[in-house]
Amino acid sequence: MMKKRARREMFKKILAWLIYWTGVYFLLSLLYQRKKTVVILAYHKLEAQQGKNVFISSLGVTAAAFEKQMKYCTKKYRCVSLNEGIRLLRTEKELEYNYLVCTFDDGYRNNYDHGMVVFQKYQVTPMIYLPTGYIDTGETLWHDQVEQLVKSIDQERVDIPCLGISAKLSNNNDKMDLAYTLMQKIKHNAPKERDTMIKQIADEIGLTLEKKDNGLLTWQEIKRMADAGIDFGSHTVSHRILAKNALPEFEKELYVSKEKIIGITVSKDVHFAYPDGKLADVDEKIEQKVKEIYVSAVTTEPGHNYPGCDLHQLKRVGVIKEMDLTYLKVKILLTKILNKREL
Repeated sequence: MMKKRARREMFKKILAWLIYWTGVYFLLSLLYQRKKTVVILAYHKLEAQQGKNVFISSLGVTAAAFEKQMKYCTKKYRCVSLNEGIRLLRTEKELEYNYLVCTFDDGYRNNYDHGMVVFQKYQVTPMIYLPTGYIDTGETLWHDQVEQLVKSIDQERVDIPCLGISAKLSNNNDKMDLAYTLMQKIKHNAPKERDTMIKQIADEIGLTLEKKDNGLLTWQEIKRMADAGIDFGSHTVSHRILAKNALPEFEKELYVSKEKIIGITVSKDVHFAYPDGKLADVDEKIEQKVKEIYVSAVTTEPGHNYPGCDLHQLKRVGVIKEMDLTYLKVKILLTKILNKREL
């Protein structure tokens, strides 16, 4: 599975380059230029550097790559805040321009450290979604715990019997693939079961879960960014996937997270991002409750957004480590064409 994922990502990158440099990209751009949309980009971490021996999270984009992307996006699109994007989608029958909104999930401090200078330079107003139960607690997000464990492995092969996984770790890409595989195995569990599984994995590979800086923004930093014009939304309290048939316990998470953000940012219009973002995990009762509590909700379902669309099932274009500017250009275009399918 892990090797298949690595090959798949490489294939996507090669395909994107072929589409772009053979002229197909420009032809398709002309064919699909009439219908204007709101594109929402989904980021997570902004990493400081890239190098052969540097472990970059699969959800990480280097600060240098992010600046190149914003430089391109501000020339190609009208970059607006999510609030403005929602207003356009709600009130306009047809859009006059192509608009772009920048979002970040999980509230990492590197969004501040490496992002603020870019936000200000290119006048981009991002929406940052916060898992409020982790802010100022010192607790590490569960998927970051998994990455930290895998990053610490110094063996060439690792066996994890509890999940039936045996993996060869020749380089950082192999480690990144292992981390991704472990996350897929764990993510649908409740927080307590999730924590137990992570501890069991650590025990089986002979490592200890160390208490480290969780790498997230503090409420003081969030207040400072909010005062500078950055928007913040909810990503639940515990970053738990809103599973089907579990409304009572999730309803509390939705309300508590919203009230915490209002208390810090003094924002009346609070937006939401589904953890993991797959609509297959969300039933009608949870979706209805999200609509009652939040102004909008974003998913990780790929696509563009058109006037009249469901504001609580907004589609996004995910930006990850392997994605250079050419790949991003092609992905944005193809998600518009395919709309429900991922590149």
